[in-house]
Amino acid sequence: RKVEEGVKVELRCFAPQAIRCSLKDLVPYDPTKGWSREAQLEFLSVVGSAAVKMRPMGQDRDSLLVDLRKAPVDQSSDVPISIREYLVFIEVASFRCSCALRFYSPVNLGRWPLLFHPPKYPEVNTELDAVVSHINSPADFYVQLVDNMEFVLLSTKLQDYYNATTVSAEKELTIYCPVMEQACVARYEDGTWYRARVVGHPGGRKVEVHYVDFGNKKTLPVSDLRKIKDEFFALPSTAIHCCLSGVSPLDAETWSDACRNRFIRLALQKLLTVVATGNVPKAEPLPVKLLVSGPNGPPGDIAELLVREELASFKEGIESAAAGEEFAIWDPPLDQAWVPEGGDAADRSSSGEKEEFRLRLPDQLKDVKVRVSHVNSPGSFYVQFTQNNAQLRRLCQLVEEECALMEPEEVLWKAGMFCGALVDGVWERGRVCSDAASANFIQVMRCDHGNKVKLPVGNLRSLPSSLTGSLALECALTDIRPAGGCSTWTATACELISFYLTGASAVLTIK
Repeated sequence: RKVEEGVKVELRCFAPQAIRCSLKDLVPYDPTKGWSREAQLEFLSVVGSAAVKMRPMGQDRDSLLVDLRKAPVDQSSDVPISIREYLVFIEVASFRCSCALRFYSPVNLGRWPLLFHPPKYPEVNTELDAVVSHINSPADFYVQLVDNMEFVLLSTKLQDYYNATTVSAEKELTIYCPVMEQACVARYEDGTWYRARVVGHPGGRKVEVHYVDFGNKKTLPVSDLRKIKDEFFALPSTAIHCCLSGVSPLDAETWSDACRNRFIRLALQKLLTVVATGNVPKAEPLPVKLLVSGPNGPPGDIAELLVREELASFKEGIESAAAGEEFAIWDPPLDQAWVPEGGDAADRSSSGEKEEFRLRLPDQLKDVKVRVSHVNSPGSFYVQFTQNNAQLRRLCQLVEEECALMEPEEVLWKAGMFCGALVDGVWERGRVCSDAASANFIQVMRCDHGNKVKLPVGNLRSLPSSLTGSLALECALTDIRPAGGCSTWTATACELISFYLTGASAVLTIK
């Protein structure tokens, strides 16, 4: 429409309200091709029509040079992101000036991101059960205390929340431009969500995170990160950073690969006794002793074993607590691995008695260390006593020797018969579950594990009576029953307990 002269005069008093702006010192990632379509779409998706904070940084002819920051939304853990840094981080732009980095390098945001509470250290000289969750070296590893049901509940809530988010909610939880030390939730390679913090920016739209409840680090795509809800900050980190007390590398500088590998075999994902030997600041590893129960003796110190195997040395002024005593061997040769009660191996052999590989309950029924080998439901799961580990290894060797060279034989297999069963290329003890209804396959229970498998009849061999029996104990959780008055456990209950218990090391009390 044409405007009257009087109105024109009045409108000239108002400056234009649209200000032309440019992100300062930002150029296309490939200057020869100009701004890509991807850069335009990414910029639009982050800014859109949302309100952002603008910081003027200069002027270039008719353009105002600025930086834009997208403010936090609703979580106290949110960190305002710089749009410039985000575009550089996803590699659709780079900084122009020679003094600036071409790749993403986070700057000071003027506020610290919210951090996780540090883990609670155990008291000095107190024995606690723990699992070593991650190992870098004997001077750099992480343990989790096993008596921590809060962590189990937290993990369940994490999966429920982040797996059930809608598209709109997921967009609100997206982290566009992670900053150092930022707390977040990161997806692991198995699809499970865990609490983490950002510790590095390797480039390529990737980020390095440290899983605060396990201790390991992982490089992930930034798309695998999510903002963490405030409620998931309540529980402190559960991975305690530790070092073996009183020992050092042989050359006093670097741990050898042989020492690392031996330490991993002895400790990683094992149920151990942890004893803190001193108090240190939270930023330093906690010096601890790791004690492993031997099959026939008192707990042994892993540090002392490494020294005796000439893989490490005691620090100056420190000597073995077991000096002058015979050191417990946890992994003896197979022919010496299991000695029945009542005499040594030589005495038993000379007397003509044979080894028995049958389950015996321990004398002490409280706090028995076990490994959960198979789970059907809360009312039916199988465990192996860790004190029988050497016996189980010896048994596996004998079954292998008995069955490996034996030719297939014509046997009418009946329910309850023991057999040697070839499962995944390994010979082990089995028990036929039902009469052979098919000439080709038969269902067999793995005697020393508890689960049932369907095998070709050709994978079965006769087993001498001296090798029959079982080393797996079927158990049921006491004083609980299915919800709603049902007589059977729901699939959800069975899947949940199987997820948390299968393969886990635990402490069992037999009621």
